Amino acid sequence: MGLATEDVAENLAILDLVGHPAVLIDQVPGAGLGTTLQYDWLRERMDGQQVLIIDGVADAYGGNENARGEVKRFINALLSLIPTDGALLLQHHVNKVSAASSGTSEGYSGSTGWHNSVRARWYLHPETQHTDEGVTATGELLLELQKSNLGRADQSMRFRWDDDAHLFVGKFDQKSEFDRRLQETEERDGIVAALRDVLSGGDYCPAATTGNRTANHVLRAADEFPKTLQANSTANRRRFWRHMEALRRMGAVK
Repeated sequence: MGLATEDVAENLAILDLVGHPAVLIDQVPGAGLGTTLQYDWLRERMDGQQVLIIDGVADAYGGNENARGEVKRFINALLSLIPTDGALLLQHHVNKVSAASSGTSEGYSGSTGWHNSVRARWYLHPETQHTDEGVTATGELLLELQKSNLGRADQSMRFRWDDDAHLFVGKFDQKSEFDRRLQETEERDGIVAALRDVLSGGDYCPAATTGNRTANHVLRAADEFPKTLQANSTANRRRFWRHMEALRRMGAVK
């Protein structure tokens, strides 16, 4: 990003707790969930700081991840360490079931408290696509905004491996209103063309929105289906069904 190392270091404090106690909230015998000495130490270090990043939750949280009340208490305790114009970022791994299904809209593990107690929730997963060989990975990572209390939730960032940087590098492609409307038109035209292709081949397109064979599954296999909707992601599926509803209202599909 063109930033000098010394400028970054001046405003960034990395606390490496590998091999050291890191639990901030833990079970206190006879008293339930409470803060630890590490929490008190962190509170002193946060004096004057704007942003707190916890990587990851499993290392800092000693409560039950499935107990909503304990999750809320943990998040509130961390929020008390930052100013009202600051930010808290929690990095939390998902469970095996979610990790095996990149298309999930619930990219978090444990209680719904992890979802309900935050203003926004992002889900990072390997991107997949449907090919003749089945579902395959594209080699890229997709960061989807699955909750947003302060704006649109259908946003995402794509990360590609950079050999020079030796890591995945992402870029948010901000489209103008004209570009967005043009893409919408092209995607809707592509969906209609894919539907025509399926019907002309003697097949039918189911109206089902869930299950093993939905309209999305069938149309995505057609060559005319929009490439911008090809990746099997929650954001793409939501956009597909918004297009279908718009096409239905316009009388283009029944």
